[in-house]
Amino acid sequence: MRIIYYCLPGLLEHVPQEVSALAERVELHVVFEVSPSAWANNLLDLPYPAQGIGLHDARDFLRANLPTGAASHFSKARSVSLAVYPKLYDPRGMITLGKILLHIRSLRPDVVHFDGESIRSAVLSLFIDIPVVLNVHEPTVPMGSSLPTLALAKRLMISRCKQIIVHSNTCRNALMAKRAIDDDRITAIPLGPLEIYKAWNGKRRVSNSGEKVVLLLGNLSIRKGIDVFVEAIPKIAGSVRNVAFVIAGRPVGRYELPKTCRLQNGSRLELITRRLRCTELAKLLRESTVLVMPYREIMQSGVLLTAIGFAKPFVASNIEGLREQVEIFQSGTLFQAGNPEDLATRVVELLQNLDALASAEARMARLLATDDTWDLFGQKAHEVWERATSE
Repeated sequence: MRIIYYCLPGLLEHVPQEVSALAERVELHVVFEVSPSAWANNLLDLPYPAQGIGLHDARDFLRANLPTGAASHFSKARSVSLAVYPKLYDPRGMITLGKILLHIRSLRPDVVHFDGESIRSAVLSLFIDIPVVLNVHEPTVPMGSSLPTLALAKRLMISRCKQIIVHSNTCRNALMAKRAIDDDRITAIPLGPLEIYKAWNGKRRVSNSGEKVVLLLGNLSIRKGIDVFVEAIPKIAGSVRNVAFVIAGRPVGRYELPKTCRLQNGSRLELITRRLRCTELAKLLRESTVLVMPYREIMQSGVLLTAIGFAKPFVASNIEGLREQVEIFQSGTLFQAGNPEDLATRVVELLQNLDALASAEARMARLLATDDTWDLFGQKAHEVWERATSE
């Protein structure tokens, strides 16, 4: 089976392990969408390609700009290409569109599989006359974001694709409710632990003070529940000495962090409100003691999968999307969503009990050694492709 897998910049933390799993089963041809604004925030720190507008081979580019451990995920793909677009509404975008369509025509794939939606991929999909499969990560534009072109892209692509893959039953149910999609068109396939940032081998800082690190990581927006964490911080600091509370990520839209206060017991708060480089992410994850995920709303969490990939204990909101992931991987602690007192209690229980921390880390390390989620992802995606071509 021959598949073209079309990937977006904002989802690149998943893509290397997806490609590795899928290329085991089919002849896989990967295409990266490169647009000026989105590519500037791609999650693998890839620079903007020098080749200019059009479609270009990406193998040398990836080898030159990714650590070996990250680039190796693409080695089994039959081809990897960069589809470089100009700014939106620039008519030269038709050059790239035409190059991709010629690429599709020359390969004669069985399926074109889009990993996520963009306005450029939506336009491209209108010209494709073979089965289209789509990964939907969110049924609507996420809370706190204002992206009208993304909303349009979702409407166009969800309505016309043959089959849809989501990564949680939570997302599946929401998508069916919001978009009136038939049950046989949509399949929930969980993603596996995300270990990609381990490829950036930053050295772990050794603290002589016995400082513990509680980390909130990712794009900062209203749905992240940052205010819940900020309210919990003084309660945690009042019970445990020498805690570093770190909030790290890029604010989304006009989001502003809630006000903080002075901390006691030698604790401190560190705010990193910008896009993080992969080396910084790897370092923060290695140095963290506990991750917190006080989300108000989410279908599934890449941060949670990354915590599992680094075998880091975490405390997450007891909302449907996160609860489902915790049940799948049998890892993590849930707290009452929106309740800072309960969040503080759960974090303190971990920080005060070194045996519990060590046990959680060991359990997650054993999970990583035996986890077959990515293999199942490849198997189930292959089944979806077969259904798309048999309809």
